[in-house]
Amino acid sequence: MTTFNETYDKTTPAGTDAPSVIDDRIQEDKKAVQERENVDHYWPYASAADVAGGNEVASKYTGEHRKITFKENITDPSQVTGKGHLYMKDGELYYQNATNTALKLSNGGNLYSSVGLSIVGNADIGGNATITGTLGVTGVVTLGSNMNFNDKQAVNFILENRTDDTGMTVTGQMWFRTDV
Repeated sequence: MTTFNETYDKTTPAGTDAPSVIDDRIQEDKKAVQERENVDHYWPYASAADVAGGNEVASKYTGEHRKITFKENITDPSQVTGKGHLYMKDGELYYQNATNTALKLSNGGNLYSSVGLSIVGNADIGGNATITGTLGVTGVVTLGSNMNFNDKQAVNFILENRTDDTGMTVTGQMWFRTDV
């Protein structure tokens, strides 16, 4: 839990406060809000050299996210029409869409999907990939090393169709001549 130096007091300024101290209470509230927002957002005080007194926020990056910190939920959040939710539950990251479907995005510190994964564009996998289910590929798969079928069949396998043998010099490479 984050510890803060500035106190955020919703009861100030009080109706009995002298008008001469109301501006002090407002400034205290601003400092407290800024301190809390600076946890996940970029919202620093400007240095004294930049602004006399060092009390102004002066950066074109102010308000941008540094990170997102989640307080872990015990249950999935309540559905809100037209809204999605990104949240933590059971130590894992989830996304809940507007139709109240919760998608688990992590498992044991790894990216995870139990309903499928769509990658549009190029994707590089630097390491091992274990696929349980169907891998559908539209385009070209380039292997950097051997593919281990783990004693499984290659089904619906199609050889490269060619009309000549030009450039076919790799040992073990297979192709099918369609012109003979």
